[in-house]
Amino acid sequence: MIVTLGEEGKQILQAAMSLASDRNERFSSLHLLLAFTQSSGLAREVLRTNEVAADRVKPFLRTREMEPASTMDRISEEAKAIVARIPGSRRINPLHLLASVASVPDTFAYRAMSVMGCNPSMVVAQVLGILTGTGRRTFHLEAAADGDRAGAGGAPKQGPRAPD
Repeated sequence: MIVTLGEEGKQILQAAMSLASDRNERFSSLHLLLAFTQSSGLAREVLRTNEVAADRVKPFLRTREMEPASTMDRISEEAKAIVARIPGSRRINPLHLLASVASVPDTFAYRAMSVMGCNPSMVVAQVLGILTGTGRRTFHLEAAADGDRAGAGGAPKQGPRAPD
C-alpha cells in the first residue's frame, strides 16, 4: 500500500518547519509538537486534554542539544505504520503524526511530554481510538466542554528539562 502525506499533514509539517525557521533553529520533533498545539483540530484537543500547550512546549526549545537527523525519518516511518494498521487510511493526517511523535521514545517531543506529566502512551491510545472509531467518538466535544484530562499523568521519564 502506498501511503502519502495528506493536505492537513502537510500543513502541520509546514507550520512546524516555519516555527523552526522563524526561530533560527534546526527543525526537531519539538517544533512539530508546538505546531500541533497552535493548530486547530483533534490533535490539538488531544494534547490540550493532556495539558500540553504551546506555553509549556516553548521552554524546551531552548535546549542546545541536537536531535539526530534520523529522528524525523523514524517519525515518518511510524506514521506510515500507523496508517497501514487503520482500515481505509492511505494518507497521513495530523493525528497519525501526533501518534507517531508520541510513539518514538527518544524524540525531544516525547521526552518533553513526559517531563510535563503527559503520558505519551495514553496520547497514542486516545489518537488510535479516534482514528479507529473505538475510542470516545465525542472526545473533542467532551474535551472542549469540560477540560477532561483523560489519561494524563504517569511518571515522567528522564529527558530535557525546561529552563527555569
